[in-house]
Amino acid sequence: MVSMNSCLLPVWFASMAGVTPPLDLLVPTGLDSALRMGVEKPVVGDRLAFFYDTDNFTIQWNSADVTLEDAEAAGDALERSWDVLIGREGWDPPVSGEFQKLWVILDPDLDATGLTTALPTDVWPEGLPVIYVNPLYRSNPDFYASVCAHEFGHALQFRHRNYYDGDEYEPWYWEATSEWMAEVVGPEWDQYAWSSNWYATAPDADFYSMENYHQYGMMLLNAHLDEHVLGTEGVWDIWWSNIGLRWVEEIEDAVEEPAQTIWAGFAGSYGGGFLRDSWAYERPAAAGADGVISGELGSAYVDLGEVTGTVHVDGGVGTLITSTDWTVFEGSIAVPDGVGAVRVAVTNPDGRGTEYRVEVHPAEPPADPPVGAAEDRDRPASGGSKGRGCAAVLRPTGWGGWAIWLGALVFRFRRASQAEFPRR
Repeated sequence: MVSMNSCLLPVWFASMAGVTPPLDLLVPTGLDSALRMGVEKPVVGDRLAFFYDTDNFTIQWNSADVTLEDAEAAGDALERSWDVLIGREGWDPPVSGEFQKLWVILDPDLDATGLTTALPTDVWPEGLPVIYVNPLYRSNPDFYASVCAHEFGHALQFRHRNYYDGDEYEPWYWEATSEWMAEVVGPEWDQYAWSSNWYATAPDADFYSMENYHQYGMMLLNAHLDEHVLGTEGVWDIWWSNIGLRWVEEIEDAVEEPAQTIWAGFAGSYGGGFLRDSWAYERPAAAGADGVISGELGSAYVDLGEVTGTVHVDGGVGTLITSTDWTVFEGSIAVPDGVGAVRVAVTNPDGRGTEYRVEVHPAEPPADPPVGAAEDRDRPASGGSKGRGCAAVLRPTGWGGWAIWLGALVFRFRRASQAEFPRR
């Protein structure tokens, strides 16, 4: 059974009933009937007991417990999602969306917040999208709106990718991207910020993990790519330009860097709190200075405090995180002066578990100066000769002054004579 705080994608259909929804879900019939031509988009298929239509959606339900207000709130969020993602961001409408209203079914018995699938038909062999939303969540209006935006995001994705042909590496990026779509549609909602917890509690897991909702927390990667690497359109273009490779390869092609460098940069912007909504994101718990990172492209976040000298990472790719920036490195890196407390993220570059160790090598203290160096350093420098002192010229005054001057002259003459003619 799926938790009530999750979204269902066809992976659940595949696990429970092949490629069609389970029998207890409502499925519209007659979806291959001829389209009626007119100014308003038509509704194709037999209606359920209750319905509410908007410009681009037909929102329908059978349960008497669902209210018109539930449908209106869903309609508002879905039309806003259409305006932002299609009208502003440039996504193509979902399959059939140009010609007919998209089916949205409100089902209070759904074992999730929402569900989206694509039903292949004779007219639409690539799959006609059908969205399911659980209206029980309207008690939290912003979250309910985010669910609608998230599910509409899946309907857009089906236009560009065949979910059913994917392997275990396929589902995570569907969820990570739909989470980010909800953020783009309604940035003031901030209802999916809590999804960061799913990553923060398991940052060392495989990047494609579907355990404990880790896939939702990977929306943080899209936040990083959007805000620091590609821009929003660049994130979308990963979908628009995909050629059916595994998602990590599609992301590498878009960024033009290896995955380990991309993920190490992500660890820096997230772990350092440099994302726009970092104030709302759960931060990862600190890891030990040595340990094992079990998952592919998983990371360990090590707090070092205020240190000086050089940080050395043995195993994995390092990211030095200060209060103002982050730097990806391999091996060692010098800690800049005056940056305060620092954190190091270590990222596992491959699919095998990686043992790592983080060490701080203090800066070497300056060597003790040679005997007499302090005195030499205190002497005034000569105007044109390095390292030599310049004695002041004294003008003798009075008989006493002349006597001292003559005595000094004799002393210097004797010293010079001894130096020139040493005793044997």
